[in-house]
Amino acid sequence: MWYTYPMKQNPFGSYIRERRERLRATDPRGSVRQVAERIGVEPSYLSKVERGLVAPPSEAKILRLAQELGEDPDVLLALAGKVSQELQAAIRKRPALFGEVIRHLRDLPDQPFCDSSGKSGTGNGEQEVYPMLTLEHDRLVVAFPELHPAATLQVDFQRTLRIPDDGQDYPLPRGPESFPLRHVDDYARTVPAPWLEHGGVLLPNVPGGGALGHFTGGGDDGWSPYPFAVRVATGKINAVTGAPWQAGLRRDPQNYLVTPEQPWLDGYCVERGFVRQFVAMPLGTGIAWKSR
Repeated sequence: MWYTYPMKQNPFGSYIRERRERLRATDPRGSVRQVAERIGVEPSYLSKVERGLVAPPSEAKILRLAQELGEDPDVLLALAGKVSQELQAAIRKRPALFGEVIRHLRDLPDQPFCDSSGKSGTGNGEQEVYPMLTLEHDRLVVAFPELHPAATLQVDFQRTLRIPDDGQDYPLPRGPESFPLRHVDDYARTVPAPWLEHGGVLLPNVPGGGALGHFTGGGDDGWSPYPFAVRVATGKINAVTGAPWQAGLRRDPQNYLVTPEQPWLDGYCVERGFVRQFVAMPLGTGIAWKSR
């Protein structure tokens, strides 16, 4: 699937040239020749692309170019009139849903996001969209009715069996029950002052107790076709990648999970294919997350 832009408009070439020249101003590796060599094309071809004399390169080359220039791959692909294979597969899987979602999104501000305060917007002073954030039956419920009627995500936290620290592989220990969730404000007299300042919810657990995050939709059966990108962090560590926390969604490596395809998260990714279980430990003990 692709779209063709008239060459005289050339949004892709002019954008690439501007970004490459900005890089070259501080790094000689931003020259046409060096960038072309690293992405695997001839310098003369890249120069023609920038001037709009030839069509943009293939998806694979654009992805490498995005990495070289520190740009969002989806932005470059869109400027080139292309849609990634990944997104094409997702659209083919649910064409009606994505068509409806896109039609709902087209009149909203560019690049909406939802930060930890529950606020959604563009970050540049344009219109902001606030979700409905509630605590219902020991579940956090996040809904974006302005985006789509089905745009609802429910999050609960389940007790799990503690996996032995013996270096062996074990299947996911599903939770027998959900933790009770309570508003931090309900315990204003007893919780530390920073907790009140930050707000949110709390749950009870015992030292060494396991837990997992469980994600469901807003339907009566707990399922919703509306996809959510969810990032999870504790102690400024991204649990999906095991790397320090960074703002924004990233695809390489992917720093978020997608619901409803992934309904839970039970630990930190410490290396490819290896997860350390979420385990409760007292604050101030000095126990590193990687050791659990």
